[in-house]
Amino acid sequence: MRRSSQFKIDASYGRVHDSGNQNPIGTAPVETRMATLKRKPTEAPKSPERGVRAATFRLLLDTAMEIIREAGHTPSVAEVAVRSRVSRATAYRYFPSRSVLITAVVNR
Repeated sequence: MRRSSQFKIDASYGRVHDSGNQNPIGTAPVETRMATLKRKPTEAPKSPERGVRAATFRLLLDTAMEIIREAGHTPSVAEVAVRSRVSRATAYRYFPSRSVLITAVVNR
């Protein structure tokens, strides 16, 4: 039977530790921690409001959505650029990665 003094509550994690079962080697018990995100979630770029930049932005988004509907897969930025008939440099200027492109399509 264990005494209540053998159980300690870890204040930072709120877990109960049993101090009655000491490791025979004398090492401290391993603490587990919650997983943390290593990267921040992707944020969609701000849409230009008017002009040529806004038209190009909309063209790239519309083309990406069209590829998703027709082909059923997530397009790369280069694939969207070819289909939109703009240079890859222009497409990457608006959407630096595939995840930014898809986030923008989903948020639209």
